[in-house]
Amino acid sequence: GENANARKTFEAALKSGKKESLLYAVYAYMLVEMKDRTRAIEVLNRTARHDSLGGVSASDASETLTSLANNQFYSGNLEIADSLNRRVLALDRSIHGERHPHVASDLLNLGAIQFEWGRWAEAQNEIGLLRVLANEMPALRPRRVDLAPELSAEAAARRLAAELDAGDAEPE
Repeated sequence: GENANARKTFEAALKSGKKESLLYAVYAYMLVEMKDRTRAIEVLNRTARHDSLGGVSASDASETLTSLANNQFYSGNLEIADSLNRRVLALDRSIHGERHPHVASDLLNLGAIQFEWGRWAEAQNEIGLLRVLANEMPALRPRRVDLAPELSAEAAARRLAAELDAGDAEPE
């Protein structure tokens, strides 16, 4: 049907020789929307390999790796997601500095992974850094994560998980 035709069209475009990161990103997004996260990860891996060859900005490479990390996380591949998010955090810090919404988003992603692993202290560390950034940066106010300092690390991580499940603190 329609999904099969869309896949064929994107695959033909990718084989045409012009390997634009945007084309890969749109294809991966479409695959996620079609509930084919496994194939989306394959496409994002191809994109990341293409990006590593050069010709794309560091910012575009960061966006590709972020999408790949998020898809790995939602597929339950936490070790891969953690590794990718740590690379993205380093890349975003080098591009934007310590105090930027992308860095805050990276910290949130790393905190969510630590929470999934039950590493409450590590989750609290990541979220603590995020809280500092959220309080300092007006751009983050609409998505501010407000964890009460009197909560234990475990309670704070549970509260964050509830906020993530509700979509209130989901990174863009």
